[in-house]
Amino acid sequence: MNIKNFDDGTIVIRIAHDVNYTTPPRTCFEESFSIRTIYPDGTIKEFDISLDIQPFNFCILSKIKFYPIKRNLLFVTFVVAADVNNPYSYDDWGLIVDLDGVIHNKSKLGSSFVNPNTNEWSPDQDSTITLNVHRDDGFLRTTPITNSTGFALQQYKIDENNAIQLLGETIIEYPTGHPIGTVATTNGGYAIIYPNITMSTIPFSPQMKLYGIFLEYGKNIIQEPVILYQTRAPILEVTLINCDFAYIGVGQTCILTLNTAQGQNTFVKVDFLSSGTAYDVKAFQSPGGVNYNIKSLRYGGYFLYYTQPIVNDATRLNLYGFILDTNGIQYSWGLPYPTLTNSEADITILPNNTLIIPQPEVGQSWSLISIDLSRIEGARDNGFENLQINATIPEVNAIIDPSETKIFTIKYYDQVDLSPNYNVTILQDDGTGNGIIRQITSISNNNGEFVRYIDDFTIEITVIDSTFNQPNAKYYVLIDNGFVKNRNYQEPIIGIQNSGWSFITKNESVSSKSNLKEKIKDMIDSSINGKVRLTSDGTTYFKSFKHDKLKRKEFFDNLTSELAKAVPVGSERITTNERYEIDTSVSPEQYILAINIKKAKNKDEKSDNSIAEDLDTLIKNKLITVIGSGEYSNYLDHEYGYKILRKNPFFFFFV
Repeated sequence: MNIKNFDDGTIVIRIAHDVNYTTPPRTCFEESFSIRTIYPDGTIKEFDISLDIQPFNFCILSKIKFYPIKRNLLFVTFVVAADVNNPYSYDDWGLIVDLDGVIHNKSKLGSSFVNPNTNEWSPDQDSTITLNVHRDDGFLRTTPITNSTGFALQQYKIDENNAIQLLGETIIEYPTGHPIGTVATTNGGYAIIYPNITMSTIPFSPQMKLYGIFLEYGKNIIQEPVILYQTRAPILEVTLINCDFAYIGVGQTCILTLNTAQGQNTFVKVDFLSSGTAYDVKAFQSPGGVNYNIKSLRYGGYFLYYTQPIVNDATRLNLYGFILDTNGIQYSWGLPYPTLTNSEADITILPNNTLIIPQPEVGQSWSLISIDLSRIEGARDNGFENLQINATIPEVNAIIDPSETKIFTIKYYDQVDLSPNYNVTILQDDGTGNGIIRQITSISNNNGEFVRYIDDFTIEITVIDSTFNQPNAKYYVLIDNGFVKNRNYQEPIIGIQNSGWSFITKNESVSSKSNLKEKIKDMIDSSINGKVRLTSDGTTYFKSFKHDKLKRKEFFDNLTSELAKAVPVGSERITTNERYEIDTSVSPEQYILAINIKKAKNKDEKSDNSIAEDLDTLIKNKLITVIGSGEYSNYLDHEYGYKILRKNPFFFFFV
């Protein structure tokens, strides 16, 4: 059983049941890819599919791996052999599968690594996958090269068709025999971190240096290695490098385990910026003489753990662990010491600091245990699972009145500067986990009108009228990584990638006579006939097929569908008679199209008047709404909006 997680805390588990082969002697698993997904609300979804790959991929040495790379998608790695008896014919491949079990794409990644000393395929020489800070921008694959001390650095992206797209590839050389760490940088690139032990006899010269190679997103050119840390203390070995974002500070942080000449393990924490500048270094002693695995915690400190086998039982391990802060102070993990885990001990820690431990499988059954680890810096968190944000308006879990909610504010702990091209997105929770986009705002979209500073710490965002148009509905806000930068360091700050900043709109009251009369009036009144105007580009496009009935119908069908989703209402509420005319008031000419709204069937449906108002607001503000990103709705003129012709039972016909 292997465990991974998405940024929103969704847990993904791969289940693999042993199938023992005796000729030749080996242990393999069922030739099925079985995934169980546990969502934050407790919902569990599962699938069991065939990957249609060679059987040796399911044997214990090869270990098929999977990675949650972006919302709803997994990246799965495996091997294809032209000749299973010739290791030099082995190639690494990857595929994309969604959480419904649908395979979207398979692509060759490169040649598999062959041990030059034994001439054997070495699946244990793992490639590493490092997700970009902006999940839609893909990942970095780092893989060793046969008959070389080099590593290939491959940047990939999953495109809009869920296909694997290679963005660039380059080769680096680094001293062998030492661990190598990779980390995404907050500016959208990557860093490759590695040590070099010199054992120099020159007095006062460094005995060990820690280097960083920085790679820009989508580019093959890399910077020369920079020194992030060096020490004159004799170092026998660097046994571990673990790197992550600095969720409390800025930039990135790496922790090294150094085995000193005195036989002690020392931890060294190095904090550095995306530019390659190290700004803080701290060393502290490792407790005891154990070689610990170590994971950074978002709420400060580190989780240290190790396993020990159980005699005569290969299915279970004893797991030992605790929390350690950067001053060397230990915190209990709140579980028995040791705690049982399965043979993989593939633990994971969720963004909310919850430790997930797989339990030994019993027959066809599997189970997990979880424990909330100590939040050393938990006082900085105000419900966002983000320790950079001090406060917001509205607050987490607030009940808001849409008629009074015209601005949002985000206050940071440190002074910040806005960055272009990164968004704050407001979504309506539709229960699918994807959300309905209501507003997308960034400094690039008219900063003076929608995004502005209140003071050095606080950003204010204007909310348009159509954003909160559903009563008694849950909404949440996502903040792109890099939406703001730390002013002192000019380093992008991590945002909010889950639905933690959420709130509910007030339930619309219909108790008063005036509100009740308005509801009844909307139901009795007829549908609305209205019109929109195409931009110049939209007009040119429309003219290219306006006499083709099938293409014209396809255009109108897609346009009304996008408008219905933008409101959102059922597709049957937004209609058209496919009429059009030329607007003679502008030059060059622009086409006006008939777009109509059917009346509500009952008091629970959105009224036709409110739909018309929302369409007008959405179109006029298309730079920050989904109208601007629609394939067809993007052709609508934001200066025109949606205009009501008349409200009666008769259709208005364009001439």
